[in-house]
Amino acid sequence: MPYQIESGIWSSVFAVPAQIVDRHIRLCGPLSLKVLLVMLRNGGGTEPEQLAEILGQSAADVRDALGYWAACGIVRHIPDLSESGAPDTEMPPVYISYANTPPASTETPILSYTVEEDTPKPEKKKEGRKVAAVSGTRPRFSVYEINIMAESDTNIAALLQESQLLFGKPLTPHISDLVAAMYSYYGFAPEAVLMLIQYCLSIGKENARYIEKVAADWCDRGVITHEKADEEIRRLTKERETESQIKRVLCIYDRDLITKERDYIRVWTQEYAMDKTLIGIAYEKSVESTGRRNLAYIDKILASWHRKNIKTAAEALRESDQGKKGKKGASYELSEFEDMLSGGKL
Repeated sequence: MPYQIESGIWSSVFAVPAQIVDRHIRLCGPLSLKVLLVMLRNGGGTEPEQLAEILGQSAADVRDALGYWAACGIVRHIPDLSESGAPDTEMPPVYISYANTPPASTETPILSYTVEEDTPKPEKKKEGRKVAAVSGTRPRFSVYEINIMAESDTNIAALLQESQLLFGKPLTPHISDLVAAMYSYYGFAPEAVLMLIQYCLSIGKENARYIEKVAADWCDRGVITHEKADEEIRRLTKERETESQIKRVLCIYDRDLITKERDYIRVWTQEYAMDKTLIGIAYEKSVESTGRRNLAYIDKILASWHRKNIKTAAEALRESDQGKKGKKGASYELSEFEDMLSGGKL
């Protein structure tokens, strides 16, 4: 059964440009659409703070929502000038402007508002890294360009919608640009784009710069298909679980690992194939000999065991106890050490 709008509401109406529905209804966030409707309803002159009060949202969220329309060229901030010619420090009201048009020709009036923080800043080049995301060599897409791309490729439109669901909020212009670039520039399969984003969010990394650094690294290594992305995520998840276990063995509880510590752990667990028990014994020897956690000292012990093909805790303890029997401060017995690991003391 079809639905019909009751005629009584037509006593008071306002116009909505057709392009808002044609080009943006699938891409803009719910709050962005509400902000635009309220601005159109008021015919210009609505303060951002008034928008926040009307919509029951914070002013910061309203400015984020305006950022979508700003990047599309539909909304632009026109600052008030004081007698001295300097911009007023207070954010002035927004107005409907009939003079401005989006990049493509159109006869429909648009709003204007600009948010400076949404303008991408060029990233500094890092020597010795073949990463397009860091060097800034890849093309940057405006939201208007992304909308045009989405009209001709349903994959981009679907990716933007799904990414917005993953983030749980309207996409910023930077994230929208990144999603489009991962698919159209880096060559990721649509499923791989979403898998990469979901993985980054799962480890608490939602910054566009971090996500693009991961995307560029995956691209360099050919991890751009669903299958490859699944393998990579499994590998990274296992690596993070191993790091978490070794952190406890090394008594690191209140901070993340630094790069050097991660490099050590990668060598110990992957190159030397040492388990957490062996690493724990080496840690104890480090504390016995140096009075502190010394990763370089631990590495020397584990490298020595690796050369001697010592692969079990029993072998490591026997090697450590040679020449120490009967001396005070000798190494732990294997059963004692395993109790310490299982009891959470290491």
